[in-house]
Amino acid sequence: MPLTKRDQSLTGEGFRKLLSWLDSDQESAGEKYEAIRRRLITFFTCHGSQAPDEEADETIDRVARRIAAGEQVQAPDPYSYFHGVARLIMKEVWRITKKQES
Repeated sequence: MPLTKRDQSLTGEGFRKLLSWLDSDQESAGEKYEAIRRRLITFFTCHGSQAPDEEADETIDRVARRIAAGEQVQAPDPYSYFHGVARLIMKEVWRITKKQES
């Protein structure tokens, strides 16, 4: 069960800030972004997601919005932060699915 997208969509500036947070080198940041997205898709797939691509994108959007808003993220590895957000999204999906099955 995919989540309903939030009204706020990721802006170009937000995406640039996300990439800068991942790495100061633009090419390396792009590679890290792609690796994180692949890992998120795998995470959602392994947890039974019906829409792993969409949920991975929602995870990235939420993290990017926080970074664009100026939140100081303290994580030894950026993926660990994304993973934490992904876990919360997966819980949301399970809650929505359970509610719809009732």
